[in-house]
Amino acid sequence: MSNFWQRALTGLLFVIVIAGGIYYHPFSYFAIFFLVVIAGVY
Repeated sequence: MSNFWQRALTGLLFVIVIAGGIYYHPFSYFAIFFLVVIAGVY
C-alpha cells in the first residue's frame, strides 16, 4: 500500500471516529479528542 493511501485511510478513519463521537454524545467527543491531544503531546 502506498504511503498516500495509508495516510488517506487513516485520516478517513479518524474523521469517522470523531463524527461518531459527536453523534453519539458530546462527552464522548471530548474524551476522544482529549486522548488524541494527549497522544500528540506524548
